[in-house]
Amino acid sequence: MSHWGFPKPRLERGMEPWRPNPRNPMDRIYPKTFCFNFRNLLYANGRKLCYLCFQVEREDDFSYNDSDRGVFRNKVHPWARCHAEQCFLSWFRDQYPYRDEYYNVTWFVSWSPCPTCAEEVVEFLEEYRNLTLSIFTSRLYYFGDPNYQEGLCTLRDAGVQLDIMSYDDFKHCWDNFVYNKGMRFQRWNLLKDYDFLAAELQEILRNPMDRIDPYTFHFHFPNLLYANGRKLCYLCFQVEREDDFSYNDSDRGVFRNKVRTPCPPPRALSGRSRVRGQ
Repeated sequence: MSHWGFPKPRLERGMEPWRPNPRNPMDRIYPKTFCFNFRNLLYANGRKLCYLCFQVEREDDFSYNDSDRGVFRNKVHPWARCHAEQCFLSWFRDQYPYRDEYYNVTWFVSWSPCPTCAEEVVEFLEEYRNLTLSIFTSRLYYFGDPNYQEGLCTLRDAGVQLDIMSYDDFKHCWDNFVYNKGMRFQRWNLLKDYDFLAAELQEILRNPMDRIDPYTFHFHFPNLLYANGRKLCYLCFQVEREDDFSYNDSDRGVFRNKVRTPCPPPRALSGRSRVRGQ
């Protein structure tokens, strides 16, 4: 037991920073750790760690079990650096080797991905073509830096849903990823700078994509009566000026809808696999 009165989480097992192999996630984190590291803040002094709470849903039966969720934390070491996103990608490849299955993956992260992690996520999505990824972040990492902005846009262009964590997201994390000892979730000023961060992210992502990759087009645009797994809507547009009936690259592009998928109820993430909605 810790001095907070909560059971000790599996923090050390497989989390050594010098081990390159996939590492096991923690089950949950302490309330103090959650409240300190996940606050919506514009300037988050002293918060050098990134926590990534994840859940993996298989679309064949819309079910979860305990092995489909957990928490990764970034480890920085002089000999080896491994961000939380990289920990998850390595772990997922080991746990789910079948590339042709359908997965819905959700991340709740304390910091948005850096450009390097964004590139690795895009490569990962090219491997798992039938996987959809949603990232809800508490804070934006160097959001004024063009390289970091480009990284977020790269994720958007790859089909990743990006948004700032809302009250419902915080409550969902508290119920499913925190050793809460049965305590009900309270705001604790966690959403201090939510409005600013949400507006900033919207501004970064507001421009349309230039194009979509061939796989995305062929997957989302066929005429189908039953379109399983196709939850996104893509809009390709072009604007033509009637004075000369011409257009250029700035007059066309692609938008994708932004849909916040409701988090599954806590009971769907505990115990044995359960079907959503039951």
